[in-house]
Amino acid sequence: MSRRLSTRDASWLGVASGKVVGPLAGITVDGVRRALIDLHAHRPESRVVCRLDAAARRWRPMSRREFAAWAHRLVLDVGVDDADAVTAQLLREPLGERPVLFAAGGPYAGIAMSHATGDARLGDALFAEILAAATGGRTAWHPYPRPARLPLARAIGHQLVTKPGRLPRALRVARAPRATGGAGAWTPAVAHHAARSAPGMIAELRRWRDAHAPGISVGSVLFSVVHAAVERVLGPPDPPGLVVLVDARRYLPAGAAVEGNFAWGEHLRPRDPNDPRAVHAEMRDLLGSRRALTLLALHNARAAVRRDAAVEPQGRATDPRPHLTVTYLGRADAYAPLDWADPEKRRLVDVVTPGGPQAVTVALEELGGALHVTTTYHANVFDPAAVAAVTEAVAGDPVELLSM
Repeated sequence: MSRRLSTRDASWLGVASGKVVGPLAGITVDGVRRALIDLHAHRPESRVVCRLDAAARRWRPMSRREFAAWAHRLVLDVGVDDADAVTAQLLREPLGERPVLFAAGGPYAGIAMSHATGDARLGDALFAEILAAATGGRTAWHPYPRPARLPLARAIGHQLVTKPGRLPRALRVARAPRATGGAGAWTPAVAHHAARSAPGMIAELRRWRDAHAPGISVGSVLFSVVHAAVERVLGPPDPPGLVVLVDARRYLPAGAAVEGNFAWGEHLRPRDPNDPRAVHAEMRDLLGSRRALTLLALHNARAAVRRDAAVEPQGRATDPRPHLTVTYLGRADAYAPLDWADPEKRRLVDVVTPGGPQAVTVALEELGGALHVTTTYHANVFDPAAVAAVTEAVAGDPVELLSM
C-alpha cells in the first residue's frame, strides 16, 4: 500500500544531495544491486526501496519481482577513476522517481538522493551499509531502526511540554533574513569543487583551538574558517553571517528514530563571524534554546498550507554575493572500515543542489585525520576559479585564515 510523504519531507522535493567516496576495492555494479535487493527483502516498505511519486506525493512500494527489475535503474555503471567526474555525473543525472541513485564500477562509488527521501544522517547510514555489504559479500540490512510516529511532536513534548521553563527561549524566533535578489534571467548551473587537507590538519586545528580558544567546538572553529575564506575571495555574504544545519534528532527521547528529514538550517549572525568564540556563543544559544524544533514546526505548518517547494526561483543579481550555508558533518567513522584501495588517497565529496543563484554551500567532513571540503554553487553566478580558491584555502591552511 502506498504512503503519503510527510509535509516535512515533501517540502524538499526538487532538492538532491550526493556523496562520492574512494578509492575503494571491489565495488561492482552487481554487488551494489544485490545489496539493494537485500534491503528490499528485509524491509520492502522502506522509502529507499519504493518509487517516489512526486506528483501525488506518495511512496509506492513494489513486489520482490518488480524491485529486482527496478534495481537496475538504481545503479549507474561509471568506470571512471576520478572522484570529481563521478560527482559531476551524479549531479547531472535526473532522479525522476528514484529516491536514491548509486554509482559504481570504478574505484569511486557515489550516491545521489532526493532530499525528500532524507537528510545526510539517513544518506550516510544507507551508503556506508550498501558499500560494506557490496564489498564484504554479506547481506545488507537497513542501518536504522523503524521510525517513530510523529517524531516532531515527540521531540517537542520531550523537550518543551515536560519542561515549560524552556518555552520562552524556544519561542524567541526572528524572521530569517533574505538574500538580495535580482531580476536578471538565470537558470541553474550546479557545479562543485572539492579538496582534501594534508593528514594531521584536524589535529593541528585542535591544537590551535586549545591554545587560543579553549572550550569551544571544532565545528565553531571551522565555521569561522569558511566564513573568512568566503569573505576574502567572494566578498561578504549576503545576508551577513551564515546558515548552519542543526540535526534535531538530538532532542528526541531515547529510542525514537526518524527515517526522513529532521534537520533545520538556522541563520547565525555572530558579532564577528571570523571569530570562533563569537560563533560558538551563537551556536550554544541556538542549541540550548531548542529553537530548531519551533522552526521545524512553523515550517511544517506553512508548507502544509502553501505546499511550498524547498527552492524558490530567483533572478540573478547584478553584483551577486554568496548566500552562505556551512554543513559540518563531523567524523566519517562509518566509512573508515571499508576496503580502501589506497588509504593515503582517500576522498570524500559531499554535494547538495544549491537553492537560489547566490547559494554557496560548503560541506566539511573528517576522515583519517584529514579535512575534506566540498563547495557547491552555480557556475554561471560565481567564478569557478574563485570558488576553487575558497575551497583550497579552507583545506590548505585553515589556521592561517584564523590568524587574519
